[in-house]
This record gives sequence, C-alpha cells and structure tokens, in this order.
Amino acid sequence: MEGGDYGWWMNQSSEVEGLTQQILNQESGTREPVWKGTAAVLGVGADGDYGDTYVEINLTAQHLYYYKNGVLVVESDFVSGKNDATPTGTYGIQYCERYATLNGENYSSPVSYWMPFYDGVGLHDASWRTSFGGTIYKTNGSHGCINLPIKVAKQLYESLSAGTAVIVYKLSGTESSTTTSQSNEDIASGLVNALEVITEQGEITSGNYYKMSKWIRWAEAAYNALSSSARALVSNYDLLEEAVAALAEYDSTH
Repeated sequence: MEGGDYGWWMNQSSEVEGLTQQILNQESGTREPVWKGTAAVLGVGADGDYGDTYVEINLTAQHLYYYKNGVLVVESDFVSGKNDATPTGTYGIQYCERYATLNGENYSSPVSYWMPFYDGVGLHDASWRTSFGGTIYKTNGSHGCINLPIKVAKQLYESLSAGTAVIVYKLSGTESSTTTSQSNEDIASGLVNALEVITEQGEITSGNYYKMSKWIRWAEAAYNALSSSARALVSNYDLLEEAVAALAEYDSTH
C-alpha cells in the first residue's frame, strides 16, 4: 500500500552519529538501528509490517473492517471525506480520546470517541448522521474523517491503541449503494453515557477541574448539537443541568 507514514523509519542523522562513534571506538557486533518510527512487525515487507491487528478502510465500498489477531471482530459502513478529502495509505492510530471537540474553519463537532491517525483526520462517531455507507460521501461527506455509528466507534475505541495500523484504500468494483441506519436512541446514548461518567466523578475540585470543565462543556455542546428528536431521548438531562450549574458556581467562587 503506497502512501501514509506507517512503518519502519530510520533516524538517519542519529544512526550516522552512532555508527561513526562505534567505528571510532573500533567496536564490532550487531546494533539495532535508531528508529524514529516503528511498525507491528519487522522484516516482512511493506505489505505486512502492520501484522495481524489492523483497521482496513475501503473508501470505494464505504466499509470498514477491524481485524484483531487475524480475526474480523468489527465491520461497519461509514461516511468519509467529500471530494477525496480522506487520504489513502497506511497510518498508525496516534491516540484515543474521549469527549473531544473537533474544530475547523466552518464547524465545531463534539464527538464521544476520537481516534486520529493523520493530520487531524481520524475515526469518530457522528451524532449528526442517521445513515452511513453507500454514496452519501459524494454529496454529504465529511471534512476527511471517517464518520461512524456511535456503537461502532465505541467498539473500536475499546479495542484500538496508539500505533495500531489503519490501511486506507480505494478498490474499483466494490462500490455499494446500500446504507445502514443509526437510530435516535443510539445517538442519544452517547450523551446519556457521558453524563453518567461525569456524575460518577463527584464534586468539582482543583484537582479535577480541568477534566471536569472540559467534559461538562463538551456535554453541553453535544446536547445543543443533537436534533430535537434525539434530545427528547436524553433521559438524564437533569444531570447535565446540575453539572453546568456546578461548574458555573465553581467558576464564580474560585
């Protein structure tokens, strides 16, 4: 697979320095190169250095596959970037984050599960979508990210880790016109769960203020971004009101 930044990349300047010093010291033996990037497996070539645990993203089919130890454990339709905004190639998951807000020139999108793999592009849930797959991306695509149903994003978040390979490609002949749906109940569940997590943290203190303020502001923005139908299904909305009031009180007294 061409493209991407995943793989074994030698730190040439450091390696030259190390080799030079070894030669000057008249040392012999085997040395491990100085790497600035590593992959899951060494020495099996560009077609397999990601090992047997990876995410496979077929942009043509708008379908994702996650293999763990060689076994397919998650698959799903998605919506990718409009006008080829999603880059192809092999990348590595950079990190996994809960309750992130993705900001761009004309948008601000709160997401429950954020897994970037390249230059602001990543996997995440999309509470503003009720359908995924097919040809949605052609007219209503993302800014480059892989938009997923929240249940799928949760599964991936709980399984992926930094460094997991993400293989993004196009494959002629795999086009699909079918789509899958995401219910308002599923959409609301992301915020319902978040409010439970926030409440479990207890009172706002100086020690947890940064995390709590971030999460509470995220929850408020997430609620405001929901459709009226999804808002009606946020069964614990009172927890949001209490959290926002508690944050306002803390800010006014500290």
